[in-house]
Amino acid sequence: MNLHKLLLTKNDCYVTGKIITPAGIMVHSTGANNPSLKRYVGPDDGLLGVNTAGNYWNQPKPDGRQVCVHGFIGKLKDGSIATYQTLPWNMRGWHCGGKANDTHIGFEICEDALTDKNYFMSVYNEAVQLCAYLCKQYNIKPEKPSLICHSEGYTLGLATNHSDVMHWFPKFGKSMDTFRADVAKALSQTAASTSAAPTAPAATTAPPAGASPNAPAAAAKTPGLDTPVLSSAAATLSAAQAWAKGKGSTDTFVSLAQIYWENAGAHGAVNPQIAYAQSAFETSYGKFGGLLDESFCNPCGMKTANGGSDTDKNDSQKFANWTDGVNAHLDHIALYGGAAGYPRANTTDPRHFASLYGTGKTVETLSKSWCPGNANYADTLIKVVNEMGTINPADVKTPEEITVDNAIADGILTDKNYWLNVLNGTQAANKDYVKIVLDNAHKKING
Repeated sequence: MNLHKLLLTKNDCYVTGKIITPAGIMVHSTGANNPSLKRYVGPDDGLLGVNTAGNYWNQPKPDGRQVCVHGFIGKLKDGSIATYQTLPWNMRGWHCGGKANDTHIGFEICEDALTDKNYFMSVYNEAVQLCAYLCKQYNIKPEKPSLICHSEGYTLGLATNHSDVMHWFPKFGKSMDTFRADVAKALSQTAASTSAAPTAPAATTAPPAGASPNAPAAAAKTPGLDTPVLSSAAATLSAAQAWAKGKGSTDTFVSLAQIYWENAGAHGAVNPQIAYAQSAFETSYGKFGGLLDESFCNPCGMKTANGGSDTDKNDSQKFANWTDGVNAHLDHIALYGGAAGYPRANTTDPRHFASLYGTGKTVETLSKSWCPGNANYADTLIKVVNEMGTINPADVKTPEEITVDNAIADGILTDKNYWLNVLNGTQAANKDYVKIVLDNAHKKING
């Protein structure tokens, strides 16, 4: 996969910045004979080429519509095929006009005249690799209704009435069934490759696409007061999310973990585990309850550029969305940590003062700089960091999983994935299935 990132930060969808927990993927195609990525993604980054019409989607309402997707697949200016991520994967897109916007990542494949088999197979295979990557990252199963196209979304009641991609795939002997099978095959090959690889050192958090390969990162270890803030996380993203759920965090706070883990590499290689733990401490696990509330999209209690008191909320920064807020937090820690290339010119951090550079390189020194009036701040922070690292995500279940598992144990239900989708609102309940469940429940009650 040839993955690049150019977020559509001027699109109204990005500005709205609503966070979701991705549970599926929806495949779209553009419906226009233009395979060039520059038609939709811009401005030019040197690879895309210049869109002289300026009608790419990095504007509030492209073509006068409220529309935005998480990515595009098509041609670069040199004719090669690439994928461009255009929204954070866990930001709610405007791609299907239905309920799947709340649950599914959506991406577009740039269409040509629908007659070139070589082009089709190139973008098809690129889409397979993208979906395998996302399925692995978000634990999405390559099966219906988790992995669907727009036309399937319509038949499931999750999207508006569009024909993509089934007006195109069959022209070259493909369907969404073959696509799902190919994604499953790609996933199995990845798993086989991983299991056959030599035993590696302790896992580290790799920078996301677009991060500098030279960003400083220390080997993952059990964090302590001397742990550099520019280091690798000992906890995985899924462990962090499971830990947050177990602490009774709000859904919004749980979803912020993805932004921290996804963006940390491109923001000074800050340890996302440290930043997320600090956010938990500062926001009371997303419940706030103090001066600020969720509408501030402020994950760390950051003040405005002018600073001020702890009693006037107008002295605290209000961010446009959670991505901007998290990026500001990461940039602020990166500045304290002395990250290469800092202070940076382009940042959402309102307090990005050069005088802070390198004054908080470890958890202990960061704590003394960040909250000098609290002698226990560093100890509390590192306790939270270490607690996060001990969580096994497999041991943490959602309330829906607990309900379905209990019903299966009682002999009332049999198909776990189906009923989880029903409870999560991504699939309508079949009347025949409901009758079977009611009959089973009746038998259970009456012995």
